[in-house]
Amino acid sequence: MKVILVSPSFNVHTVAPPLGLGYIASVLLNNGHQVEILDPSKEKLSLDEITEIIITKNPDVLGLSILTPRYNTSKELIAKVKEKAPQIKIIVGGAHISALPEISIQDIKADYAAVGEGEYTLLELLEHLQGNRKLEDIPGLIYYQDGIIKSNLRRPNIENLDSIPFPAWHLMDPREYPPMPHQFFFKKYPVAPIMTTRGCPHICSFCAAESIWGRKYRTRSVKNIVDEIELLVTKYGVKEIHIEDDNFTLIKKHALDVCNEIIRRKLDIVWKCPNGVRADSLDDELLAKMKESGCYQLAFGIESGNQEILNSVNKHLDLKIIPEAVRRAKDAGLEVHGFFMIGFPNETFQTAMDTIRFSRSIGLDVANYATLAYLPGSALFREYIKNKKTDSIDWGSINYYTPQATVGLTSDQLKKIQRKALLRFYFSPKVLIGHLFKLKLKQIPYLPKAMF
Repeated sequence: MKVILVSPSFNVHTVAPPLGLGYIASVLLNNGHQVEILDPSKEKLSLDEITEIIITKNPDVLGLSILTPRYNTSKELIAKVKEKAPQIKIIVGGAHISALPEISIQDIKADYAAVGEGEYTLLELLEHLQGNRKLEDIPGLIYYQDGIIKSNLRRPNIENLDSIPFPAWHLMDPREYPPMPHQFFFKKYPVAPIMTTRGCPHICSFCAAESIWGRKYRTRSVKNIVDEIELLVTKYGVKEIHIEDDNFTLIKKHALDVCNEIIRRKLDIVWKCPNGVRADSLDDELLAKMKESGCYQLAFGIESGNQEILNSVNKHLDLKIIPEAVRRAKDAGLEVHGFFMIGFPNETFQTAMDTIRFSRSIGLDVANYATLAYLPGSALFREYIKNKKTDSIDWGSINYYTPQATVGLTSDQLKKIQRKALLRFYFSPKVLIGHLFKLKLKQIPYLPKAMF
């Protein structure tokens, strides 16, 4: 069957190959289907332009991977496609859909929804559309039967990650992507993202990763991981790898073995962990091996500079260890990036200022100050819904830059605090000059979009 997979992102500040769609595409291709990936952000396409491309290509199935900030544009895209090409079957998946499947399929007017890991759910749906499988026999699928929404049992997460073929890199060639990777800065180009693990056992109440990956931590084999890196280097000319795991260093042996295999194969790459690792998962041995294998930056998910706030959201991180963890990483020759959030439910002006002061005191090279996003699938979202006085939610406002008022602070106050944090950290001459030197000439045209 003919399938188009779309990453419905428009006018975003990060443009990178959509790994999730790449994995789905590879499974479908291996089973004889015709697949294309469309990435509007890479191609600089408008909503109307991507609609016309889909209609002209006339696939049997259109698949969309939807994050909460992209929900509204995804809904609009589906409406446009349904109006002009109602014969195209539409399936939606991704983090937002996995968290709110029944509500979403009804509201967004899709034909099907996939919950959790979607590689084999979509494959089996295609088998159904070819007359070879019953809908009720497809785990993880939400669908309509006689006008009524039916929800099948959730599909068990894939235990053997090596059983999934590598992403279909020929459909999302890293060389064709603009220099706007995750966290924007990089050392070498082209850049390619990879995932070496799925799942996270931690229970941070602001995180929604469980809705797709679950809590069980699963790893690919070291050979499988480094084979993919070697493929990216030799076939696609990739010079920098971004490990996008939720927690690459959770199991020290896994991280060490990956580093050792990169060294053994003498792969000429640099790499970093832009998605964050826990500061309490590192020691000098691992940091040294990461550096030796080409790592130049890691990010710590610190979240708040106030211990009571961290405790309230089940972060289970002792702030006292952070300064030493930063020092160790920098002594190993690594840049250190810190992630912080402002606007937790019990946030006050004082606790927010604690975060600003803490972030400036520990020697970070980079700091990111997001406002709390009540992501569907997180415990905080469930509390948010309970306390909300209306059933209406503007999904476009659920992001890291549109603050939601807390019991102690208005949204305007939170925005001012966020701005203050950024100004205090980055308008130090040392930090500002350091970032200017990191900037590549090819990135300058993209700088306004990355900043605003």
